[in-house]
Amino acid sequence: MGGLTPSTAQGFVLWAAEYIRTGFRGGQLTWDFVFEGMALDYDRPTAIELTSHGLDTWGRNLRQSDHGHREFLYTLLAEGGLPDLALANAPRYRRALLGLVSAIEGEGVLGESIADAAALRLVEDLPQVLRTGEQARLMAELALAIVAARNLLPGDLVVEAAEPWLDANHPDWRQALPLRLSQEAFEALVRPVLLSERKREKPMPVLVRRQLRKQAGGPWLGVAEIPERAFLPHANLVGVDRDLRLRLTNDTGAGFLGIPVEDGWELVRNAGRGALLMPAAPDEPVFLNAHADGRFLARIVIDAGQPAPDEAPSLWRAIDSDTDFPEVLVPLSGRGQARAGRVFVLASDDLVPEGDDDLCVSMDAKAPGGTLWSVSGRGVTHFGPHELRIATGADADAPEARLAVLGRPFSGFLIDGSVAAFLGAPMLLGVEGEGPMRPLGNHARTKAVPGLLGGRVAEWHDAGMVLARCQYIVLPETMQISLHEISDGQVRLQASGLPQGLHLHLGVGEHREAAVIGADGSAVLLLAAEGQPGTLDIRLSDPRSGETLAMTGLWPSRVARLIDAQGARVSGNRPLSRRGMAGWRGVLPANGGAVQLRMALGGAPVAFPAGGAVPLIQFGNVIDQALALQGADGRVNLRLIGGGQETPRLEIGRYDWSAEPAGPFWHLGAGVTRLTAVCLDDPARIMSVEVQSRTDPAVWLGEDEGLWFVQGYSESRGVMRPMAWSAQPGEWSSREQRLQSYAQEWQRLLSEPDDLGWDRIWSLILAVRDAGDASALDQVQALARVPAAAVALLLRVGRADRAAALLIETESPFWWPLVPCAAWAEALVSVRNGLCYRLRIAGIGEDDIGPLVAERLAKAAGEIIALRPELAVHLGQAFAWAGGKPLAVTSTGTPVPLAVPRAGVSLAGSAQEALRRFSGLPDGVSGLSARELKVSLPGTDDVRPLLHAPLVAAEVATGQRPDLSPQEHLQLIALRASDPIWFDTALPAALTLALEMSR
Repeated sequence: MGGLTPSTAQGFVLWAAEYIRTGFRGGQLTWDFVFEGMALDYDRPTAIELTSHGLDTWGRNLRQSDHGHREFLYTLLAEGGLPDLALANAPRYRRALLGLVSAIEGEGVLGESIADAAALRLVEDLPQVLRTGEQARLMAELALAIVAARNLLPGDLVVEAAEPWLDANHPDWRQALPLRLSQEAFEALVRPVLLSERKREKPMPVLVRRQLRKQAGGPWLGVAEIPERAFLPHANLVGVDRDLRLRLTNDTGAGFLGIPVEDGWELVRNAGRGALLMPAAPDEPVFLNAHADGRFLARIVIDAGQPAPDEAPSLWRAIDSDTDFPEVLVPLSGRGQARAGRVFVLASDDLVPEGDDDLCVSMDAKAPGGTLWSVSGRGVTHFGPHELRIATGADADAPEARLAVLGRPFSGFLIDGSVAAFLGAPMLLGVEGEGPMRPLGNHARTKAVPGLLGGRVAEWHDAGMVLARCQYIVLPETMQISLHEISDGQVRLQASGLPQGLHLHLGVGEHREAAVIGADGSAVLLLAAEGQPGTLDIRLSDPRSGETLAMTGLWPSRVARLIDAQGARVSGNRPLSRRGMAGWRGVLPANGGAVQLRMALGGAPVAFPAGGAVPLIQFGNVIDQALALQGADGRVNLRLIGGGQETPRLEIGRYDWSAEPAGPFWHLGAGVTRLTAVCLDDPARIMSVEVQSRTDPAVWLGEDEGLWFVQGYSESRGVMRPMAWSAQPGEWSSREQRLQSYAQEWQRLLSEPDDLGWDRIWSLILAVRDAGDASALDQVQALARVPAAAVALLLRVGRADRAAALLIETESPFWWPLVPCAAWAEALVSVRNGLCYRLRIAGIGEDDIGPLVAERLAKAAGEIIALRPELAVHLGQAFAWAGGKPLAVTSTGTPVPLAVPRAGVSLAGSAQEALRRFSGLPDGVSGLSARELKVSLPGTDDVRPLLHAPLVAAEVATGQRPDLSPQEHLQLIALRASDPIWFDTALPAALTLALEMSR
């Protein structure tokens, strides 16, 4: 070591770390500064040798950058800990650290990717010595560690108990903090941030975030991300009741609850956590289907998409600017500035870039619709006629520029090429960075898309640059196209509101007809086709310009028809998984028909009135609840009735097929099956594999102890029936034995509310649900036998998981409105006892425990009734029974009474409103009426089941009526779906009356 001893190296790193912490005064941290402190000339080999050996001797790790570079000086800085000036400016530093933690938590799974950039922004408000890149990185590391610690906390824990709970359950959590912290620094800076309430962020103005994601060894794929707490403006749903709670789904049924807020709806995931990711090329529009409890409202364009690469190139940057090999790219503003060393351009395959000599341009890989090019340096590059200004290595990324298109969508037909189409010119809004969208005025310019009738590319211009682009189709505002079946195999198309001279084409297979739009803007076509086609083709063309627009429509029908996801008519009974319903449609006569549901275990059918084209996924919520009522293996039969005929039967269940065990192997059939296994004993252990034909679970799950819950999906066969597997199987047990065992476990947990088993089982439910479907878990099925445990779980989880907990009613055979009031009270007492216990062991005084617990439970109640307002009195009576105030607290801090004064008057008034809305009942519900509640309600016998539905639910919840049969359950759910406003308003009043009667 050239005379340097181990003790010298040990002493050097101790001294250097402390010297940097106490003596550094800003600017670039250099070795010269360190060696000047020792009155020695800087010698790099000596510095490296001293630091390396000193860290090794102390058992400390040398840090490396994301690129693998060794960071000697930064390691010494981090080992020294926060500089003295951070503590001297504690209020300002604490405020910045709290802001950084909030920003990271607000981004969810993307939080880590924005930590460094957010820290650089926040340190600008600190003293000069703390504004360096190194200090920002230290703050980012500390913030990420605090977020990780906060993520360990149970959802129902009050903040005052956080630190003692971590000490008791994760004793090494302090050691996981990346910086050396004095007790004074911990108390002044870290503890206040650790114990801070998670702020409820305002809904985000951004509805869709676009990404490109790298496939290992393959091309880039397009992804559309809809973030949690996205904001849907009223302008997207013109004419829809602004007080409605919406279900917003993509075409696979995944999506959000829409909670009414000022000027629109806030989107809350109805299952899982965080953002919803969907495969979508950057030029593909993103749609959501808006429903209100079984009623389809509209198909909404929430992002029109960029122009295709052959129309205009687009700029992209790495989401993590510090990596040389990014895996996720996000759009970059046309300003072209990025912190990263390179940016990317997605352009048509036939365009070769030409740029300044100061730019380095190279081909990267295939991407949706074209090729991705890598560009670094500063200058201008041209892709055909398009000029792009680029500056890499900038001080900051240019804020993302986003365009939004608001207008009246053209509906009823699918546009070929997946381009969003509007009737009349839509409004263009834009925003740079975060903030509300605003009209662009003369900054927005549009141009035609060659060859596409009505096609437009909108560009946002500023200071000679195009900041962002989007593509859409503008059709005449008065345009109407309708289809009518006039006899078997014959269809009539009527078009109006079109420009004179356009050509209109209609076809199925080899059968084609065409007409010219006349002076009155209309045309009629008659087409005869063989067989019974499911879809037909429509094309508009302009012979003068050569522009065309092609679309697909459903063949209309005078009788009921089922159309599968491929557009073919269904001619025989078919089994189908709930997941496989995506893309399936029904066609009913325009003058009306019905969608009929019947539980396979028996009972009479319930039929919902409907007409025209019907996406079957709109009945997904009712089907989910009907499946849940029958257990994990239940099935619901669906058929359409109309025109004097009924369709074949769809037998809808949770899965499509079962693996066939044979010795150690599972035979999976043809094609590729993706298997995902969750360890029931440790839900954090999740294994996935893609296999063909057969698999031996021991090969990929290992021989260790543990019981695995395995789910599978095959593109060719659909959803596999879940299977349990263990390398060391235990004794065989029947399902009934397992359900009874788990019911006893739930009952035990209610009596031990501080047991960590609560958190483990909730993590298990989420993990299994993310991988497929949690209904097959015996633990979930057993909740129906101990409904108080389901309520306790709902009260315990954090705000982010509240909607996910409510979704358990679609997996376990119970329904929240029918859960007995006694179970709500039992659960509230259990959760309250657990909170009190945690506060006591945290050292909180007895005088403070009561108010803290009451506040926590009131906030939980406020979050529940925001999602399910009909449960207000269920919660209110539980509070009253437990000796508390029946009050909820909303996200804005507003107290809301959980009681209904003058319940009879309220019920009568709401009934009058329901009668004004009444248009008809589902078939098969006529026998349901209240038995004990004698309430005078207006209306005739034909509306009686609708008005009595909340009364029946109240009788069951108060124990005045035995629990309903599965058939009566389905009738009640169908009645709620026919008028959710009435049911959700009337149930709290009806329950109030029932409780008064039972006293």
